[in-house]
Amino acid sequence: LGKVAMAAGDRVTIDLYGDGLIEIAASDKVNKAVLENSGAINAEGGTVVMTARDAREVADNVINMSGVINASSATVKGGKIILGGGNGNVKVSGTLDASGQGGGEIDVRGHDIELTGTSNILNNGGENGDG
Repeated sequence: LGKVAMAAGDRVTIDLYGDGLIEIAASDKVNKAVLENSGAINAEGGTVVMTARDAREVADNVINMSGVINASSATVKGGKIILGGGNGNVKVSGTLDASGQGGGEIDVRGHDIELTGTSNILNNGGENGDG
């Protein structure tokens, strides 16, 4: 039930008491992918946030997610996965898994969102799930 936060940009503000967890600002021009995950992030039943907001002119993807993010749980409600690209691009070619009893939540936002042929999005909740 832990939390994992990854952020990229010129300035990062950690919000310890608000809803947002983190706030991020990037320079006006970003020349390459700002935030990448090609490994595994595990937060069973918890929250995983990858965000790179406010990049105004993006020449490439702001978030590249080719690895695995696992916020699933076998015993409780699935976790929450947030990929926030802001005005930039988000490319998912890996696995996002927020499955659990009653389902979980997956939120992917950006100017352009690309789900490749190798992306795997799981948010099931069994027979009575609402994922």
